[in-house]
Amino acid sequence: MNYWIYQGNPKVYDIDSYIATHPYIYWNSPKHIDEVKLGDTVFLWRSRIDTGLIAIGKIVEKPIALKLIKHPELLRDDFWVMDKSTSDQDEIKVGIEIIETRLSESDGMLTRNRLKNDPIINNHRIITNPTGTGHC
Repeated sequence: MNYWIYQGNPKVYDIDSYIATHPYIYWNSPKHIDEVKLGDTVFLWRSRIDTGLIAIGKIVEKPIALKLIKHPELLRDDFWVMDKSTSDQDEIKVGIEIIETRLSESDGMLTRNRLKNDPIINNHRIITNPTGTGHC
């Protein structure tokens, strides 16, 4: 089993509102396509604002072209904060069932500052150079 960190920027997409109201999300997954497996654990990382791990989920749809996803109604373009032009139908998405949500420290969110002090994860790319998505 693999563990993945997918990160979202709330200045681009209102990830907090989406995961607070939806048990399933699609995420861009252009890398590691052959490595992402059903049942893999996913951590959703909020970048830029109150940075840290805000949700835990599992892969329930392997990476697939946008035009082939099972639940297109869950894409919810209305959560985009920045203008998003038309989607590329060949864009690769992965389906994630959200198991647990922790949007604030009082909810148990693991902040970046807290994780910087953890000897196991403090050298992970998400802490040292948090760019891109699909960290393993």
